[in-house]
Amino acid sequence: MSRLRPYQKEAIDAVKENFAQGNNRPAIAHATGLGKTGLIAEIPKLHGKRTLVLVHTTELAQQAAEKISRWNKGLAVGIEMSQRYAEDHQLVVVGSVQTLRRFGSKRLQELNPEDFGAIVVDEFHHSTAKGYLNILSHFKLHGKDITRDRMLERGISVCWRDDTSSRRQAGKHEGPG
Repeated sequence: MSRLRPYQKEAIDAVKENFAQGNNRPAIAHATGLGKTGLIAEIPKLHGKRTLVLVHTTELAQQAAEKISRWNKGLAVGIEMSQRYAEDHQLVVVGSVQTLRRFGSKRLQELNPEDFGAIVVDEFHHSTAKGYLNILSHFKLHGKDITRDRMLERGISVCWRDDTSSRRQAGKHEGPG
């Protein structure tokens, strides 16, 4: 496993604190190049369950799977996209939104919400799109009283807490991302 930078450790600590306080929707907003993939590789350690990483392109799926594997060599990482299926023993599943987005689809139903401790949305500004909301609804991350249509109307704060756990702008930092 690669060593986390101090601000990455702060972000992980903030997520850990959010989980301890019952917030299952913390947000991390870090600029490009600040090592978000390293943070993703740490998430399964916080809850001991599987983690789903939602991406919207084939390139991002492959890149995320490779980087997460490099950051945490002992972590089994799978891809759920098109003709590729993640296996049950893989603790991190990089999932294509295009593959999983249809609410109630067989592919989405095969991912048991009880098996997952965290959902990570790459490019989370897309998370209010209907396909993302269908996936988040499957995992019950939106609140029991909010329908998908109301989530679309209410915007991003329904998916993610307004009090962002960690926010970091581009600037000086050390080491590889």
